Amino acid sequence: ENKESEEKLEKRKEKIFNWLKDPYNKTLLAILIFTIGIRIYYFILTKNQPLWYDEAEYMSGGLNWAFGVPYHFNVQRPILFHFLIFLLMKLSFNESLIRIILSVIPSILIVPLSYALVKSMYDKKIALITSLIFSFFWMSIFYSMRIMTDLLGFLLGLFAFYLFWEGHVEKKNKYYVWLMGVFIALPIMIRLAGA
Repeated sequence: ENKESEEKLEKRKEKIFNWLKDPYNKTLLAILIFTIGIRIYYFILTKNQPLWYDEAEYMSGGLNWAFGVPYHFNVQRPILFHFLIFLLMKLSFNESLIRIILSVIPSILIVPLSYALVKSMYDKKIALITSLIFSFFWMSIFYSMRIMTDLLGFLLGLFAFYLFWEGHVEKKNKYYVWLMGVFIALPIMIRLAGA
């Protein structure tokens, strides 16, 4: 058993080293580290800022479900984002953790996902340029510091594009196209502009 686990560990190490031998992969890793670093910097800089009106509305919806705080839902706002905040509040997450989970992490995940999509559509060089742009694009950084629907909706929509490309265009797996429907519906349920 011990020998078997050591062999698995060695295979994983070998895979990682082989992956890092590719200069494109090293560059992508550097871009991801930069992406995380810049978001940590701005998160620390803005973590004590008050909520904007939209953020407060989303948080109020979550508070209403979680703790019965009086709030009337705006019919223009899809309900899924309120529900995600409610779930995180029920798990005793504070405002900062909710911001990290619903905004900062999606902002970071957009970078490797855009790389994967553009690499499949064009090549690794253009994919690196795309992921680099997303790593420091001001709107991505700006909205990653706010509890708003923009980045989570964009991430899910981008994933729908990726599933479409891989399933329909590249014909890799027919289930990708079916799964794409879920990832088209989710951004619409989070943000109407997702349509």
